[in-house]
Parts: sequence; C-alpha cells; structure tokens
Amino acid sequence: TSLHCNYSSNRLSSYSCRLSIDNADGKDDFYHVAGKHSPNKTNEDVIVVSRDSGTSKNIPSIICSTFTSLELIDFHNSNVEVISAEAFKKCKNLTVLNLSNNLLRELPVKVFERNVNLRELQLSSNQLAMLPDRIFKFLRQLEVLSLRNNSFVDFPSTLFRSQAILKKLDLS
Repeated sequence: TSLHCNYSSNRLSSYSCRLSIDNADGKDDFYHVAGKHSPNKTNEDVIVVSRDSGTSKNIPSIICSTFTSLELIDFHNSNVEVISAEAFKKCKNLTVLNLSNNLLRELPVKVFERNVNLRELQLSSNQLAMLPDRIFKFLRQLEVLSLRNNSFVDFPSTLFRSQAILKKLDLS
C-alpha cells in the first residue's frame, strides 16, 4: 500500500496534491504521504487533494492529518466502500467534498461533525440506502448537497433541519 502526491500550483495560486494511492485492502494505517513539494511550499500550503490514480476502499485519515489546511477533497470515482468517523475529523477548513460515483453503502453519524465550513457535499451515485438522522447537524454552511442516484426509500424527518441556507438539494 502507498500514498504519493504530485504537488502543483494552478493559475489561482492554489497548491494541490494529485494523489496516487494503492490501498486495495482498505487499511487506515498510513504513516507518511510521499512526494516532493514545490520550492517554498509545505504540507500546510496544500488546499486541494484529489485522487489522480489507483484505488482505495476508504479515505485514509492521514490525508486530513497531513494537510490541515485542506479546502477541497475530491475522491470521486475511486471505488471507496467505507468512510470512517475519523476520516475528515482534522479537515476543519474543508469547504468542498466530492465522494460521488463510489461504492458507499452507509456513513457514520459523526463523519462530518468537525466540517462546519463545508459548503458543497457530493454523495451522488453511491449505494446509500439510508442516512443517520443527525449526519448533517453541524453543516450549517451547506449550500449544495447531491444525493442523487442512490438507493434511498425514505429520509428521517429531521435530516435537513440545520441546513437553513441550502440552495441546491438533488435527490433525483
């Protein structure tokens, strides 16, 4: 198993890590993210992590522990099956999370508890059949939520209670 970043800056001066990951067994036991930073850049400068190649059954918690300034995580179409309650705990600046087109069947109730700045959450095209009643409780800044193409039959009546500024909700 391995994690490797190809670091780069774009026109908007956001510093990113394009992640190559080999974690077919889904263990959350990484101790290091390999890769060489651009000159004068550190892990603290990384605000975007996207999966570039490889697969992982989970989102290793070392990503948020290593890159504590992350604003965007993009793991769409990555064959992710499981998200631990700790996966995004240290990503306190996260504003966009894309987990669409994966194999998620369930999410822990506290998975987004520390992501109070999250504005966009993409969970479309997974295998979710239900969501815990209080999963979005702390996401008061959420503006965009996509849950389309899942297996939902019903939602708890209080599921969206905290989303006063939600502008787009896709349940199709």
